Amino acid sequence: MSVIIKELTSLEARLKNIESNTLKKSLFDDIGNMTSNTIKDAFVDESSPFGDKWQELSNKTKEYKKKKGKSSKILRDSGNLYSKWEVRSTANSVTVSNNSQNNDFAYGLSHQYGSNKRNIPARPFLPVDKSGNLEKKLKSNIKKLIISRTTKELNR
Repeated sequence: MSVIIKELTSLEARLKNIESNTLKKSLFDDIGNMTSNTIKDAFVDESSPFGDKWQELSNKTKEYKKKKGKSSKILRDSGNLYSKWEVRSTANSVTVSNNSQNNDFAYGLSHQYGSNKRNIPARPFLPVDKSGNLEKKLKSNIKKLIISRTTKELNR
């Protein structure tokens, strides 16, 4: 004798739907966009996603930028580092990247971590610390998004 419990069958179908590539890709798309927005906020606030203010521009740099008609904002010379973030996602991962270079100089990495060779102070904009930990607010928002999507799907 077998008994089919319709609610459990329905729940099982919803759980499989949560595992579907379409739903996971959509989730990773949103996580990528949240990450990209956190990075852009760092540029607007001129501080790391962890809240540390960036070091001011040197007087020499300020004078140069003014003379060249460039933005007076920190890390806003060509605008590429601020605006050229790419979000690529699959059903299993998301990548947020910016490969902007200037004369073969990967200036994103130099500004994120600083460079003694080029006398550039670190002005972190990525929401990941040196140990690989995600910034707390972004991590919390990602958790909320995952819980919300999962709950929403289960309650359909």
